[in-house]
Amino acid sequence: MALALARYLVRAQRRATPFGLFSGVATLRFDTVAAVVPAGQSAIRVRPDASWLASLIARLEVEPDVRRRLPVQANNLALVNGPRIVVARRPHASARTESTSVRSTAAVRLAVSLARSPLPWAELLDAVAAAFPGFPRASADTMVAGLVDHGVLISALRPPSTCTDPIRHVLDTLDAAFDGDPEGQRALRVELRSLHGRLGGTRPASATYLRGLADRMRSVAPANQPLAVDLQLADQVALPEQVAAEIAASVEVLRRLTPDPAGRPEWRVYRARFVDRYGMTAVVPLARLVDPLVGLGVPEHFGALGNAPAAPLSGRDERLLAMAQQAVIDGVREVVLDDAAVEWLAGAGRVIGPVSPHVDVSAEVRAVSLEALTQGRFTVALTGMGRSAMATSGRFLDGLPYADRELMCREFARLPVAVDGAMPVQLSFPPRKLHSQNVLSSRQVLPWLVSLAEHRPVAENVIGLDDLGVTAGRDRLVLVSMSRRRVVEPTVAHAAAVHTMPLLGRFLLELPRATDARLKPFDWGAASCLPFRPALRYGRVLLAAARWRVDPAALPGADASDGEWLTAWEALRTRLRLPAWVQVGNGDQRLRLRLDQSMDRALLRAHLDASAGPVTVVDAASPKDFGWLSGRAHEIVVPVASTVAPAAAPAAVTARGAWPPPAPPEPIMPGASGLLSASVAVDPSTMELVLARELPALFADWPEPPLWWFVRMRRPTPQLRLRLHTDDYGDAAVRVGRWVGGLRQQRLAGDWSLDTYQPESGRYGCGTALAAAEKLFAADSTAALAQLVALPESGINRQALTALSMVDLTASMLGSRTDGCEWLVARPEQTGQAPVQRDVLRQAVTLDPSELPEPIQHAWRERSRAAARYVAELSAVAGPLTPASVLASLMHLHVVRALGPDEDAEQLTYRLARHVALAAVRRRVRAKGASR
Repeated sequence: MALALARYLVRAQRRATPFGLFSGVATLRFDTVAAVVPAGQSAIRVRPDASWLASLIARLEVEPDVRRRLPVQANNLALVNGPRIVVARRPHASARTESTSVRSTAAVRLAVSLARSPLPWAELLDAVAAAFPGFPRASADTMVAGLVDHGVLISALRPPSTCTDPIRHVLDTLDAAFDGDPEGQRALRVELRSLHGRLGGTRPASATYLRGLADRMRSVAPANQPLAVDLQLADQVALPEQVAAEIAASVEVLRRLTPDPAGRPEWRVYRARFVDRYGMTAVVPLARLVDPLVGLGVPEHFGALGNAPAAPLSGRDERLLAMAQQAVIDGVREVVLDDAAVEWLAGAGRVIGPVSPHVDVSAEVRAVSLEALTQGRFTVALTGMGRSAMATSGRFLDGLPYADRELMCREFARLPVAVDGAMPVQLSFPPRKLHSQNVLSSRQVLPWLVSLAEHRPVAENVIGLDDLGVTAGRDRLVLVSMSRRRVVEPTVAHAAAVHTMPLLGRFLLELPRATDARLKPFDWGAASCLPFRPALRYGRVLLAAARWRVDPAALPGADASDGEWLTAWEALRTRLRLPAWVQVGNGDQRLRLRLDQSMDRALLRAHLDASAGPVTVVDAASPKDFGWLSGRAHEIVVPVASTVAPAAAPAAVTARGAWPPPAPPEPIMPGASGLLSASVAVDPSTMELVLARELPALFADWPEPPLWWFVRMRRPTPQLRLRLHTDDYGDAAVRVGRWVGGLRQQRLAGDWSLDTYQPESGRYGCGTALAAAEKLFAADSTAALAQLVALPESGINRQALTALSMVDLTASMLGSRTDGCEWLVARPEQTGQAPVQRDVLRQAVTLDPSELPEPIQHAWRERSRAAARYVAELSAVAGPLTPASVLASLMHLHVVRALGPDEDAEQLTYRLARHVALAAVRRRVRAKGASR
């Protein structure tokens, strides 16, 4: 008990976590002079606790005379899973059940379908009864009540997370339900109106008043703690504009020093998978994309349990380890960084992703007095960073004075976006834990909404999940509103941790910034394991405080006497050179302790004894450091917006053609059509033997050879992927199986399988365009085989020949060799590690295509005809795909067919093709000059 009281005392005096009466909120402005002006008495804002509200609503939903008048709406996160409809988390439920489900009967499916938009309970019963005459109305009522109880349907009594006056919401719903019936639930409505008058707003704090109000609320609905309280401070605080400038500069430094300069690796992998399957112009319906059975599911880290596997040691890690070790050698507790040091830590040549459009920064301001603060003698110690400019302050807006609140709402609505023309969207959902609703409700501040698992009437500014699709931009994935043909950028107006969000909510929130340079408090990476890490300062900003790892095993155990423990602790403190003030704990569970006080040492000992491993002890500010604020602990929250111009909208949104583009076609399952897709395990060392000698033999004895093409694959295992069109799938499968059997006898192949085929409509087009593209794939495969067969006797370097083939393919797609060469020259040169050998370059530039072996020339002519037909189909469709836009993918496929999947070889061959094009352009320019 004594330790618990001590913790409360320390939190009340030394922690700035605005919740309850321990700390309060006030607006902050920047000016030329620092000032703290008391402007009256602090006041409390009282709200109903989420658990009390849930108890009240649950009571009303089981009242027959109430529920039959309520509108209900289907939960848009409920999923059909075989014979059941599953709700992963029941919205607004106090139970800890992970998921719940109901049988997916015909009547249930009808009810859910009819309630896609709000529908009165009674009308829903009428519709179910009319559709199933043998189904008693009482049974239908029980069914609908069960759907509400399981969260499959959501009643209008449940306020959305953008509602900051929930009792008003419940009253309005009841008034609408009993319109024309003033006696309906009259006593309850009168009592709720009385309570509503005593809740909300602000008033001076009074324990007696709060206890009496809590007792009245318990008489309406049971709850252990029916009240949630926030404290509004009356102080008017101004900080020098220098503080804002330092914070803005620190955000840029943290962007340069981030360990994830191009976003989380898992999201980069996810984007690569997206582009690989769907291409750059497809718009994939959201529900289909996140379905792991038919789409890509969600990124890998969404399902990670515990810590991710350790990443290999990076150059950044090595530099941080060296810097920390140097600080120990020099005996310093703080390292001061300048721009050169920041550049060195970041590393040369790092590719940094896009800039996040806005964040918020939490910090302590340390100065001994207001005068010192005004004169620039201060330190800004960073304590946190929110994912958006309104992440931390959003939930406090309703507790601010009207003028301040309206000013902040206007500024939030004007925040920049990442993609030009994007719609700023506020994401609204009930958190996974009911109690979290107390801190995760925030008013609507953005013009558009996406609502998850909420009862929300249909409105023009509400974007439905079925209206959302995902497409690829140049360096990111973007959400798109299909009906509006605009990019959508969701964010939240609160600081919800990802584990409190629905899985789909997290996906929508992370996706728009997934490949941005990841902004977060300074991350020591692999150096986090060190027993000591120095403080890092940039200008007047403390990017990271000094910290020590203290192992409880180095101290006497819990059964040791206080004297024994204290003696050991003082010796350890002296050896580690710990300061007088430290901080332990994580997130909002931090304790700031004074090591010279016995009570604080007792708290530290309890914290160490309860820890399973080493504890991080962080250097902390003393009350003197907060002298400018009379020694009070605090955090300031500053929104920071980017001045970088937004990225261009993706091609799928801006390109010509009908909208929305066709959804990607369904995968073609083995045996479901006339397209056979087979994967044959072939070692890279024998791949070309199989292609040049054995593959032609597969089709030699067919009555009529099918249309076929191939691709060499390296991942997940080396294999030859073969695809063909046939009128007799079974016969084709038998022929391929016998062929693979012959290869196995020669030890040229291993296992094989018939695969699902994913048509790449987003990359090459749909319908007749995709059919023409597949004929081009076949012609290109034939050309690649002709090149392989001719190589041994031709004396031509394989990469030089492939480069010439790429130039020919470019010319075929763009209509002429002149246009093809100019396109290659205009594209940026790819950088590669290996230099281009002079003799290979000379051969590539001087080779005359008309002198190549006849089989190669013939194959190239056939490919040119196939390319012309494909170009005609693309032009007829008039969609976002053009001959130039698909060329890079076609060239990549040709290199993979001719040389195999080798990124270095591909870059080198592309550079050779560009040199061939440059030589051709120069010859043409010289010829024109001579003719004049």
